[in-house]
Amino acid sequence: MKIKYKILFTFLFCVLFFANVKESRTEEIINLETEKSVIDIENESISAADGVLLKYGDISIKSDNLKKLAKRNVLFAYGNVLFNQGTQIIKANEVIFDMDTKKAKILGSESYDSDLKLRYGGEETLSEYPSKITIKNGWFTTSPYENPNYKVNTRELKIYPNRKVVAKDISVVAGGKTWFKFPYYVVSLKPESQRGHFVSLYWFRQ
Repeated sequence: MKIKYKILFTFLFCVLFFANVKESRTEEIINLETEKSVIDIENESISAADGVLLKYGDISIKSDNLKKLAKRNVLFAYGNVLFNQGTQIIKANEVIFDMDTKKAKILGSESYDSDLKLRYGGEETLSEYPSKITIKNGWFTTSPYENPNYKVNTRELKIYPNRKVVAKDISVVAGGKTWFKFPYYVVSLKPESQRGHFVSLYWFRQ
């Protein structure tokens, strides 16, 4: 049977983490479900294994293993990670999440944003959600399918939610074949133009 912890953020960080946490967050709650856990009060750390579900504010992390790093307000999740933040749903190999800044470094990711209707991923992602998402050696598509009929591969991808996508050194891939390459590409993510630009890029030029 899983052990379920429901810990007030104020108590948890005063007793375990000491508290480099801003006063504005003192009412947030951490919910932690896990099969195994070790809490080190002296080093202000937590280690959980064999299936973990953590919820904190607008984020949730489900993974095989999760650690709260000693004397730092940083979470490290690894092994079959499912990371949700706002409207982002991210599958990843590893996630490092800063609880103070709410920034996340994500390795080996595939993401879907239900608000933007955009699917994307890559080797390394820095999520500064909701202002900016930066991906190295990544890809994106407006296809709703997990196995999309086309992708745009890119050396560097910057997503500004509800504003625009900026991609460098892109190649458009469909049917297992590279059709076009461009050094730079910008597209609006405003609702009225979100899909039109992507579709015309592929179909009009085929």
